[in-house]
Amino acid sequence: MVATETCVDEVHVCHLGENGEKGGADVVLKGHEAEGYSTVDFASVILDIEHEFVLLLHSSLAILNASTNT
Repeated sequence: MVATETCVDEVHVCHLGENGEKGGADVVLKGHEAEGYSTVDFASVILDIEHEFVLLLHSSLAILNASTNT
């Protein structure tokens, strides 16, 4: 994963392919007001995203089940 800051308030996060090429930003983060750099534990970020997806999926299934049981 690579993150690059643009000249405006955006940071583009890209996943590099096996040959090192990128096909464009996978995620664009907006609203940054200060310059700088940081390291990120992407494994933790991915686990957080997966957790949120599972919660959303469970909520959606509950709503679907409730609507079909009425």
